[in-house]
Amino acid sequence: MRNKDQRNTEGIQEQVIAPLRTLSLIDGVALIVGMVIGTGIFKTPSLVAANTGTDGAFFIAWLLGGIICLIGALCYAELAITYPHAGGDYHFLTRAFGRNSDFSQATVITMFLLPALNIIISDTLVKSRHWWDGPTIMK
Repeated sequence: MRNKDQRNTEGIQEQVIAPLRTLSLIDGVALIVGMVIGTGIFKTPSLVAANTGTDGAFFIAWLLGGIICLIGALCYAELAITYPHAGGDYHFLTRAFGRNSDFSQATVITMFLLPALNIIISDTLVKSRHWWDGPTIMK
């Protein structure tokens, strides 16, 4: 469903159609946190611990990563407040670099980022298969 808003500008009636806002702030935060923690928490701690020498270095690496993520989230929040239009990354890139940049981003996301994320999620699920005993037919 879409919101319909009638606006009258200089005697011409214009109908504005916009998407309904159905997610609250809490819903959006829960989705993002669930995606980031849900896939990363099972795989990355062991990788970080294996590549740092001590427990202190491990916790400092996690703290620095959290600070960098917070700065990125605050930058996105500032962009969303400054340019409150649908489109997210595509809209921001188009405003900054022109129309070719959003096509390039869509291509990179479709060809590289999404398949890589699917590989990571699949690998994590396969390696943590304790939640699934397999088909009962095979037993």
